[in-house]
Amino acid sequence: MRLDDPIGDWVTELRAGGSPLAAVTVRELLGHQAGVVRDGGNADFWQLEQPFPDRDGVLGEVLRAGVVHARNEHFKCSNVGYALVGLAVESATGTPYAEHLRTSVLEPLGLARTGADHDPARAGEYAAGHTGLLLGATSRRTIRHVATGAMAPATGYHSTAEDLCVFGSAHFLGDDRLLTDDSKRLMQRLESVVTAYGTEVGRYGVGMGLQTVGERQLVGHSGGWPGHITLTLLDPVGKLVVSVLTNAVDGPAEDLVTGLVKLVDVAMEPRAELPGPPAGAPPP
Repeated sequence: MRLDDPIGDWVTELRAGGSPLAAVTVRELLGHQAGVVRDGGNADFWQLEQPFPDRDGVLGEVLRAGVVHARNEHFKCSNVGYALVGLAVESATGTPYAEHLRTSVLEPLGLARTGADHDPARAGEYAAGHTGLLLGATSRRTIRHVATGAMAPATGYHSTAEDLCVFGSAHFLGDDRLLTDDSKRLMQRLESVVTAYGTEVGRYGVGMGLQTVGERQLVGHSGGWPGHITLTLLDPVGKLVVSVLTNAVDGPAEDLVTGLVKLVDVAMEPRAELPGPPAGAPPP
């Protein structure tokens, strides 16, 4: 499977069903430029009111009303698009998505506390997710974990900040454990400028967001799951990874990550000369 393969070559139900999405490429899906619906017309699985869809459920939704934009017309974040890539991975490898990711990514990097979907055998290890703190409230509600079915490539992973830092380090330039530098540069270069009402709100590559903090050009991705907000950013040249996982739907993952990057930079390059304390100040 190559980045510019039409997804219909691997998910043949799309072509058999006459979907125009059969022609979109793997690259367009990974870059959220395929014009695919975000979650489908009935996405109550995000509120845990119904199970996450299986293969038939995803394909049924895509064949029914999967197109919302023309290819490369707009950046349109789509979890369904990543589900389609997961189905293509299964077709290309002949193995379940989670199994292929385990043997090709997790085991080579030694990520023993990471998996591609909910694992009931590890339920006691998972941090519980929580609702937001409503105005005037003093407590939050706990949110249960569930399996994510065919949507696992978009949202199903469990991991730790330590494992995510190891995974991020595999995207440093010069590290060949997973990908060549050629592939990493392709993933990390600008593909889309994301705008809302005429204002830039983000930048995206091929499967990675792009962000500037201070003088660092960072790449990485946020994570969203009922009761959890996360962000992992890495500097592929300066070889820094910062990962923050929060277990509340309003967790300040982005503020913490960007703040930590700034603190690291201050610690690594302290000011050569500091002003003296003001008159009458207590000793430091």
